[in-house]
Amino acid sequence: FREDITKRFEMTDGGELRWLLGIEIARDNERRTATMCQRLQIDTVAARFNLEDATPVKTPMQAGARLSREQAPQTDAEAQDMEGVPYRQLVGSLMYLAVATRPDISSAVQQLSEHFEAPGRAHWEAAKRVVRYLLGTRDWQLALGGEEPGLVGYSDSDWGADTDFRHSISGYVFTLDGGAISWASRKQKAVALSSTEAEYIAASEATREACWLRTLARGMQVDIVGPTPILTDNEAAQVLSNDQALHQRSKHYDVRY
Repeated sequence: FREDITKRFEMTDGGELRWLLGIEIARDNERRTATMCQRLQIDTVAARFNLEDATPVKTPMQAGARLSREQAPQTDAEAQDMEGVPYRQLVGSLMYLAVATRPDISSAVQQLSEHFEAPGRAHWEAAKRVVRYLLGTRDWQLALGGEEPGLVGYSDSDWGADTDFRHSISGYVFTLDGGAISWASRKQKAVALSSTEAEYIAASEATREACWLRTLARGMQVDIVGPTPILTDNEAAQVLSNDQALHQRSKHYDVRY
C-alpha cells in the first residue's frame, strides 16, 4: 500500500507509526494490541502552567464536588483576582487529552468547560487538580485490542448534576475487543424528571453512538457479529427499554428518546 502511494504522491516512508499529534503509540504484534499514551503532552501542560512540581492526587475531582455559577467572581476584588488567570487555555489543553486518550477525565473536563465565561477561584483550583491527577497517572496507556470480543457499550447518568439548571449528565463508553474506542460525558438537553428518565436518555444517546459505530465498522470492513449490548445500572430504565410500552409517567419522552 505504501509503495503504491509513493507512486502517486511525493512522500517519505517514516516506518512504523510511533508518534501522532503528540500521542505515543506502541504495538505488540504477537498479542495483536496497540497502546496510546500522552505522557509528554501531560508534562508539557504541567510545565506550561507551572504545575510540574504539584503533588499528584488519586482522583480528577473531589468526591461529591459540584462546580456552579455561584462560584464565579461576585465582587470587584474577586474579579481582579482572576484577571490574567489562563483558565480557558488550561481547560482547552485538558480537552485534547480527554478526547484523545484519557476518558477518565472526560467528566471533570465537561464540568470545567461549563464555566469559560466567568471562572472563579474554585473553578481554577478544580482545573489544576485535574493536572495533578494526570501527573500521578502520566504513564497510563489506552489499550486497543485484546481478548474480549465484539463491540460493547456502557451507559450511565448523573441525575440533576447541573446545579445551575438541574440538567443531568449523560456518559457512555464503547469498547471494541476490550479496548475503549469511543466515550463522552455531556449535559442532557432536557431536564429529566426522574433518575429513570435520565438513565433512559443516556441509554438513548449511547444507542445512537452504537448505530454510528456499527456503520463505521462496516465501512472499514470490520465484522461485528450479533447485537451490540449496552449496559446500564438502572433497573427501571432497563424495563422501559425492553418493554417499549410507555406509561403515564414516561410518555412525555416517547418520540425523541
